[in-house]
This record gives sequence, C-alpha cells and structure tokens, in this order.
Amino acid sequence: MYEPQDAWRDGSRPYRLTNTGGEVHIDAETGEILAVDITYGMTRAETYADFHLNDNETVTIEITYALDADGGDADEPAWVR
Repeated sequence: MYEPQDAWRDGSRPYRLTNTGGEVHIDAETGEILAVDITYGMTRAETYADFHLNDNETVTIEITYALDADGGDADEPAWVR
C-alpha cells in the first residue's frame, strides 16, 4: 500500500500538492494497480511565495479506481482491425 504525500512537482507548469490523503494498492508481483482512493489539493506555484499568494486558487482533486478482475466480455473496436 502506498499513501500520497505533500510535494512539489516540476515541469512546464509547476505545482504544489497539499492535504493529501488516501491509499493506492498495487499487486506486489505484477505491479498492477488494484485500487486507488486518494484526494489532494493542487496549487499552481513555483515557490512558497507563489503558493501562499495563490492558496485561494487551490483545486481539490479526488481519484477513485478499482480493478474489475473479471473484466467481462468486450468487443474489439473496428479501428483495431
């Protein structure tokens, strides 16, 4: 099991993750994601000053996912043929 952590993310649009919580479950043998239930706040910012100035623009994001191990039957899309 993994838990999200507050962190800075770099890239073309840097941001800060805060108020993280939840869990990510991964199959130890296959590395397959089994279940996700996380929430976090995301604020576009490059520095702590930016973060504090833009704190009122924080967006809360929630992600929930559970693997359907049965998979069910699915038809192959025409574009694959």
